[in-house]
Amino acid sequence: DDEQTPHSHLRPHIPHVNHLLKSLLEGYASAVCMAACAGGREGIESHLGSMLSYRSLSSASTKAAESGADHGSAASLESPLPTLAAIVTTGCTGRLSSGAATEQTRNQQMMNSNPMMMAQQAQEFHSSTNHLISKGHRRKFVRSLADWDLLTRLADCIDHPGTDESALYRSEAACDALLSIVDTIGFPPVPPPGVVVDTKKKKDMEESVGEEALLAPLATDDFLHHLTHCVTEGSLNNSLSASRALLGLFDLATGRSKNHSGPPALDAAEADEAANEAAKAVKETVEVINKIKKSGLTASMHGRLISSIDVLVKGIDVYALVDGGSIDTRSEEHDECNGDAVRHPGHYAIKRPFTSRRLHLISLLADIVDFDNDTNADAGDDNAGEKIHDHSGAKVAIDAIAALPLPPSLGGKADDGNDAEEVVYNPFPGFVDLLFAYPENNLYQIQFYRLLHSLCMTNHEDGLKVLVQKTKFVGRAIKAMKNDATVSNKGVLLRCLNALRLHSQSLSSHAFLRHYLDSHDGWKSHQESLRSTTIEQQRLGGGIPMPTFNGPPPGMGMGMAGLVDAINSNPLMAAEDDADNSGKENDDINIDLGSTYANDLGFDSTIKVFAGDDLAPHEDDTSPSSKVEGGTGSAKKKKKNKKKKKK
Repeated sequence: DDEQTPHSHLRPHIPHVNHLLKSLLEGYASAVCMAACAGGREGIESHLGSMLSYRSLSSASTKAAESGADHGSAASLESPLPTLAAIVTTGCTGRLSSGAATEQTRNQQMMNSNPMMMAQQAQEFHSSTNHLISKGHRRKFVRSLADWDLLTRLADCIDHPGTDESALYRSEAACDALLSIVDTIGFPPVPPPGVVVDTKKKKDMEESVGEEALLAPLATDDFLHHLTHCVTEGSLNNSLSASRALLGLFDLATGRSKNHSGPPALDAAEADEAANEAAKAVKETVEVINKIKKSGLTASMHGRLISSIDVLVKGIDVYALVDGGSIDTRSEEHDECNGDAVRHPGHYAIKRPFTSRRLHLISLLADIVDFDNDTNADAGDDNAGEKIHDHSGAKVAIDAIAALPLPPSLGGKADDGNDAEEVVYNPFPGFVDLLFAYPENNLYQIQFYRLLHSLCMTNHEDGLKVLVQKTKFVGRAIKAMKNDATVSNKGVLLRCLNALRLHSQSLSSHAFLRHYLDSHDGWKSHQESLRSTTIEQQRLGGGIPMPTFNGPPPGMGMGMAGLVDAINSNPLMAAEDDADNSGKENDDINIDLGSTYANDLGFDSTIKVFAGDDLAPHEDDTSPSSKVEGGTGSAKKKKKNKKKKKK
């Protein structure tokens, strides 16, 4: 038999099979998808089930190498999972998917589009959204996939046994396929700004063909527990893919990954009123429809993740980095550190890597405690159309974290090893330590600010007591900023201190944070420096006169010589008078609640200054500096009154 079939030991060349299937899908989408689901659940198992099993060609590649052929290692790591994702998304949506990244890039070409580009975008959008498969056939295909439990099977592929390169590739391919399927099915195409879609076509794109049943496993305990267990108990390769899958799925469920707005403005040049209005208009034009959220799966998924929050905190293992962190290579400490430290560009080395898996889990935790189940106000309300924020889910998540015991370094009970399960400690103190231990990690700094902002939005006093008071965060932040003006984490420390300042303005003097800051000598003495540094950031050009010329019209070039001549010849393009442009008094720049700066930090116009008796001195003088002095002075007066009463 072996002589009759000399090539029986060779497996199909997967790259060629994938290319063939994709070509058939592009030309005969309806026929391919209907053939795949013929027979319902059993048909899907028979036709698509084999695409879930990873088929390595390492043996064939080895024999080819021995014979002198150069096939390379890339061919041996080809996976059918991307092709499976293409078949699934096409059969469910009825249109060929060009990938979520391509669609997002197309939608972000907003402000610089000329009429010809906009016409081309409109043509591409209408052609890409034409249904190639009838609605009835799509319903049958979706129902067959739901009966087959596709998403759970992909999660099983992520938790694939093995630690070699092929196991890592399969886990990553399964994660990519899972995210691609949920992204394409959960979000109908968004037309670029200016492209008009008729009502019938818009209704067809938004109409459900049973996707809710296919996406339902996202909010089940079995599905989420499988991935969270893989994060903590799986191999290093699998835990990395599982953490990325959890973060990506929840970001899709909340719509966070579909937010096309620009990053928060950090200075006055970006906080320009006209730019804000333009960005707001673009955001209102791009209406993203989230089928996951509309079906109620997002809130259910959030609740399931809260029940597994101790597992996620265990996976973060924040206290394992207690001896890690950044070392300045110019200091004497660097000479004494062990040889395992990893050098980075610049003057620092890392004793223990932060790892992307840990960053994924911290980002997911920030998503969970930052959850806002917002809705739009009814037309009959005074604030019709505005967002109504609901932080009740976020508060429940922070309650679950605050219920965890404090680490022994802050007075918590040490793990004596007699407990059946490992003790999971409150991660907030560890997060504060990481902010100072890894000052160059700006990706972590973003997530830390989100955690702090969530504590402020929910006014979670137990959480604030741990993160602000127990860790002495305020004093450590002020000390770090005073000792080294070039410290890498100065930006996030400045934002965090301003977030605490803004949140305290909305609180009564009886609230924990306001009372704590009013009694903190270091905080009170640093207020003038904090405000002046923040205002200096908000001043256009940082105090340097700036020209009003914004460059040539789009599509027209201008050399440096022409630009200089244009500025010199036109007084309107010259730098404005110093008194008008950069010599503004500090009082003219508002950084308190209700300002553009506060809105950029996440404190929108719905958050008001507390209007109680303890803020009465603010009404006499509206300058920002007098507000701080008035707030502090009122607290001192209250203390004196209390002493008199005691006497």
